[in-house]
Amino acid sequence: MSVHRALRLRAALAGTALAATLGVCVLHGPSALAQTAPASAVAARVVPAAAITVTVKFLTGATERVTTTTSTTVLGLKEQVFDLGGVGPQLQRLIFAGKEMQDARTLGSYNVTDGSVINDVVRL
Repeated sequence: MSVHRALRLRAALAGTALAATLGVCVLHGPSALAQTAPASAVAARVVPAAAITVTVKFLTGATERVTTTTSTTVLGLKEQVFDLGGVGPQLQRLIFAGKEMQDARTLGSYNVTDGSVINDVVRL
């Protein structure tokens, strides 16, 4: 496989994965859109994910500032904390506003904003 083809394949897969993550349909070519719905019924609005910096606070008193986005999943934030030298994502419990955060939900769904503090408790 040529390098050019490998890069195109990688880009296509990344786009498909992103679309699946965002819950949207990937359409190829203008005719696919026309076959899906009339032009008057199709409306698209792209809302960029807001970049935020959150403080992750550990029981030891240590803190880490993590730059992420509101569309990042809780599992994604756990992986970022792990990359900074923390414990594995499966051992972390993230608490925000007194509630344990679920891995599949996004930070935005919990109304996490720039400057929010999230507590990281290690599972025993």
